[in-house]
Amino acid sequence: MGRRTNEELKAAGASLRKRGEGTVFEVPGRPGYFRAVRSIVIGGKTKQVSGSGSSPDQAIQRREKKVVETLAGTQSIYAQPKVFQQAYSVTKKLTPSSTFHELLIDWLEWRKYQTIPSKKISGAVRKQYETHIRLHLGPSELGYMKINEISRNDIETYFFKELPRNQKKIIRDGEEVEVPYLSVSNQRAQQSIVNMALAYAVHPLGLLQTNPATGMERIQKADSITSNSGLEKKRKMAYKIAELLEGRPDEARWMMSLLTGARQSEVLGATWSESFMYLFDDPEPGKPPRFLIQQQLVRDPDAKEFKKVKRTKSKASTRVVPLDPRLVKILLDYKAEQDILKAEAEAAGTWAPLEGMADLVFCDPKTGRPVSHQRDHKRWKALLADFAPYLEGDTINLHGLRHLCASILATTPGVSLEQIKQVLGHSSSVTSTVYLHIGAQNLVQPMASYTSAIFRDRELRALGKEVPAYGDEEYYDRLHEMQSAATPKNS
Repeated sequence: MGRRTNEELKAAGASLRKRGEGTVFEVPGRPGYFRAVRSIVIGGKTKQVSGSGSSPDQAIQRREKKVVETLAGTQSIYAQPKVFQQAYSVTKKLTPSSTFHELLIDWLEWRKYQTIPSKKISGAVRKQYETHIRLHLGPSELGYMKINEISRNDIETYFFKELPRNQKKIIRDGEEVEVPYLSVSNQRAQQSIVNMALAYAVHPLGLLQTNPATGMERIQKADSITSNSGLEKKRKMAYKIAELLEGRPDEARWMMSLLTGARQSEVLGATWSESFMYLFDDPEPGKPPRFLIQQQLVRDPDAKEFKKVKRTKSKASTRVVPLDPRLVKILLDYKAEQDILKAEAEAAGTWAPLEGMADLVFCDPKTGRPVSHQRDHKRWKALLADFAPYLEGDTINLHGLRHLCASILATTPGVSLEQIKQVLGHSSSVTSTVYLHIGAQNLVQPMASYTSAIFRDRELRALGKEVPAYGDEEYYDRLHEMQSAATPKNS
């Protein structure tokens, strides 16, 4: 039995089908199982899309989702603006007089179902976009404006007058100073959101003829030389943190980030069984333990649950980083303590890890459940607060440890630019340069030298020696040397 005709629907007392709405019916022989079908036109050809469920409403909802996904992955639909507009204005049928806030919400919902790689975004990125729209762009004067009334001047007024007025006070180097409420990176992210949403209004929706944000001046990033001027303080802080962490229960967590340069999600998603090689074996010459970075801990913003996915930020981010014996000892001591806490939690009946995450390296010691990114950030801030009397006003965010890893590696003798990229999992933007493959074995000595730099203060104090002053001269000399070596020479 296929779709019911209008006569059959009328006889059954059901509402008649309207053109483009499709229909829903109970599948013969399967009581309580419904299927909704609808025909759409793609490139002049008719395609039937269906969805199934335990109720008519569920079947229709799944069908409409498939309609959006089918159209999203079809390039030929660009030639049919009317069909495209009906399909992609997913929250409501937008008009040129709709508000910019409504456009932003519709655009974000559209991005949710994209399958084309250039338009697809992760759940975490979508959550960030949603926060910017909900807290900043939506309630702004720009958000209340009609789509067809927005001009370049309105956009520039928001970014270069309205946003800079929002200031907050922080303590920097022992003094209270005013800084922008939103960081430069967040302001630039909002510029991208505005540009993408208005581009969406032009095509595929066809609500605007041109994008008023095209060619708009970008908010400038902090000057690189100015940013590097604080490296001396950050290096000093890295040495002090390494010293102050000794013997603490959370030593393994922070030293793991500092000594491998791994991203937060990569560390939080690491497991004992899949993320290490040779860690629990007797050490062999030429086979130091390795950290396999091939996973992430991600949060689904819709289901509000955590997942461990076997992928990294990019193809280059999947990598192998050798572990220095000093970090190995820290990890093994931490594992022994974790096993004790796990046994106590199992005895108390509180141990309940999520599926596929029974052996996370860093988890809640009472439940075995993953540590959220937000909670991890709070713990880092609490650590800096505990160490504040010893850090002399210096501070750094958690992701800054990754940048600090790159900076100190750059000043470590014998470490090349290619080796730094291999450790951090960076892709080159210089398409004309041919890069040689660097295996994990080639990184053993550079990582050992880097670890020695981080442990400098701890080991000097253990030997009763004086800690020398901190200077940046070696960094700038080494940086210029590497930049010169990386610059292609004209033949």
